[in-house]
Amino acid sequence: MEAIKDYARRFADQIRIYNALIEAENTGTLTSLKALNQSLSRLIEMGEALPDAYSETDIEPPDIDSNALRKNLGKRFPTFGWYNPDDLEDEELIASDATIGDAIDDLADIYVDLRRVLFSVDRGDPANGLWYAKIMFFHWGEHAQELKSYVDYQIAKQSTQ
Repeated sequence: MEAIKDYARRFADQIRIYNALIEAENTGTLTSLKALNQSLSRLIEMGEALPDAYSETDIEPPDIDSNALRKNLGKRFPTFGWYNPDDLEDEELIASDATIGDAIDDLADIYVDLRRVLFSVDRGDPANGLWYAKIMFFHWGEHAQELKSYVDYQIAKQSTQ
């Protein structure tokens, strides 16, 4: 059980870093995009290595206004939006399924899914948080991977300007 608690604490720390990055005011800078990219990499890596954990507790965080969240994220990330092959110039990215999506939706879905992990860990049920993160990795993990591809593209684009 101690290994579960330790992993949950470290994973929660990474979620808090992600949350701080998307809640910051200066989100469009090259430095902030690189930090977001690193955060997504760590979340994906930890998500892929989530230990088996289970809890009988069903802890739900308070409801969140998804529309307000997306609106706030849209203000913080004004250059983020729909991304698809027509928006991109890199042939390798154009051929990738990861280039079709909505960056604001990706930011929000990762936030919403992982807030339940934080809620569980903060309330003393790390096993429930890790269990939920693992069963929902197909969802938040896919958003994280697609968003990471998009952020990689944004970094490359800003680096050449």
